[in-house]
Amino acid sequence: MYKLNVISSEEVQLVEDKNTCGFDQLGNLSFCTRMAFFPIEGFLEVLKIRAPRTTLVYSLVNSEFRVLHSTVDQANGFIRLQKVDNHGSVVDSIRLFKD
Repeated sequence: MYKLNVISSEEVQLVEDKNTCGFDQLGNLSFCTRMAFFPIEGFLEVLKIRAPRTTLVYSLVNSEFRVLHSTVDQANGFIRLQKVDNHGSVVDSIRLFKD
């Protein structure tokens, strides 16, 4: 699970929760791990990547994450977190929801 906290207009904190839970055959929660959280704090930098005019692409500086913000897709737009490799190729993409 990922949580993106906005600290200021340029700074964010990304928290990666690597805990997992397991379920029994009836779907009842049977266990959860208690591993650590991994916060990453940093600044967002606008990337010059070809995208629709209504989509902004940010890099979380000195990390393997990007943040995409679309202002027209659906009613309120959406925010997507992407994990990229050393070549800039997307290896994972997660849609974030507002709390």
